[in-house]
Amino acid sequence: MRAAQLPMAQLLKAQLLRARLPQQARRLLVTSFLASTSVEAQVAVTGVVTDSVTRHPLAGAVIQLADSNAAHVRTATADSLGSYRINGLVPGSYIIAFFHPALDTLGIDLAPRRIVVRDSSEHRVDLGIPSAGTIVAQLCKSSAPRDSVGLLLGHIRDADTRQPRSGTVTLLWMELLIGQGGVRRNRQQIPVKSDDMGWFAACSVPSDLDITASAEAGDEASGVVELRVPAGGLLLRDFDVSRADSTITVYEDTTAATGRIPIATLRRGSSRLTGVVHNDKGKPIANADVSVPGTGVDERTRESGTFALAGLPAGTQSVEVRAIGYEPKRVAVDLTREGLTTVDVVLDHPVQTLDAVKISCQLRRREGHRRDRHHRRRRIDRECGLPCHGETCAGVADQD
Repeated sequence: MRAAQLPMAQLLKAQLLRARLPQQARRLLVTSFLASTSVEAQVAVTGVVTDSVTRHPLAGAVIQLADSNAAHVRTATADSLGSYRINGLVPGSYIIAFFHPALDTLGIDLAPRRIVVRDSSEHRVDLGIPSAGTIVAQLCKSSAPRDSVGLLLGHIRDADTRQPRSGTVTLLWMELLIGQGGVRRNRQQIPVKSDDMGWFAACSVPSDLDITASAEAGDEASGVVELRVPAGGLLLRDFDVSRADSTITVYEDTTAATGRIPIATLRRGSSRLTGVVHNDKGKPIANADVSVPGTGVDERTRESGTFALAGLPAGTQSVEVRAIGYEPKRVAVDLTREGLTTVDVVLDHPVQTLDAVKISCQLRRREGHRRDRHHRRRRIDRECGLPCHGETCAGVADQD
């Protein structure tokens, strides 16, 4: 829920009322700074604002503190370490709250806290975003998150205007089911609706499993991206959607005169993507195949590991990179219409490769009884013990 813009006095009185009614409390949204109060004693409130989801300081958080009469509001901004300080207070009762874009991303509301400032030089009040486990329990109505599932959170937005879009995020994964009939693969496809502000929450998503996800909002869509939700935790992933400038239909058999069956629709646009592919030691990888699934656009990297793709649709897309000696990798990117996006792809999972094996054979030819060239039988035996089939042996033609 997002608070409407109210006059300052009304907003503060509403916040004080909500502070007395915790079940109706909402985070304090105040956008201006009122005149400072007279200082009867040099009392300060200090603390640190922490993002418990990322376990990092919440730099840039705006902290606001109002007295019990809602007559004065003081504002401070957390520094790069998440620290803040509000000076010039008198002993008494206050309410304190903070806001930050991360709260909107998570879609959670934090109630203002009531504090009592004593007659001392400094009063410490630490603030923060709840832990992932607490958020999962709150949004998924579970008091004990299971290790095998997690929570996916995010917003659907228009790639051009950045405005929220109401739509659907579709999740897809494969499960292995073991039963009396043996082991079989089961395809799971789960649609998750967003609210009017584009916010969505997908509970009970399998953790430590590759999930593919895409978003649609009316005639706008994103590409398909690959993601993995941490066990018992949450993953933040926004989806930008857009209309394709053009589409190309791919048919099963383009040579057939009738009955052609469409098997894919490729989306094209005016977005561009450049980047470099290298290994975890920083060495560029040449001749790697770089593509954007669902577009039909691909390219090989140069000796410097660089690549450039054009004609891509705007929105959240997936870049797939394949190179000999490495596991394939997919990276999500957010493309803008007629804009240029740069991405750095690190192939950090080398795979075991076999050295080339050279086999030397001595060939012996034996003719059959019939002398006619077109009917005689030839048999080529490999003395190295490998069988030959037909008239050739491992690419060695049977010649006169």
